Amino acid sequence: MKYMIKMVFFLSVMFIANSGCAEHMMTSGKVEKLFNETLAVGDSESKIENFLKDHDIAFSYDDFMRRYQCIIRDPSPRKPKGYHSIVIHIYVDADRNFQRAEVRDSYTGL
Repeated sequence: MKYMIKMVFFLSVMFIANSGCAEHMMTSGKVEKLFNETLAVGDSESKIENFLKDHDIAFSYDDFMRRYQCIIRDPSPRKPKGYHSIVIHIYVDADRNFQRAEVRDSYTGL
């Protein structure tokens, strides 16, 4: 009987702890959807950079590849941290106008 009570208590705590976490967790799918809904082909350099700044996404620009490189580290509120990142490449034309964005997950091992 004690085992059953402990198990019910444990499952209840786990359910409460995890409820709501999933909706706030950043995923590559959510990031890609955000890009598709906000940026359009031909959008200017300033619009791209303002979008990234507004969403607190650190970025750099690679002249050779004509792309912005961004990374969102540890998008999950869960522990352990440090194994998952979302990598974003934003490709632009010669005038730095938006062409397309690629979003993917990156995982590291121990």
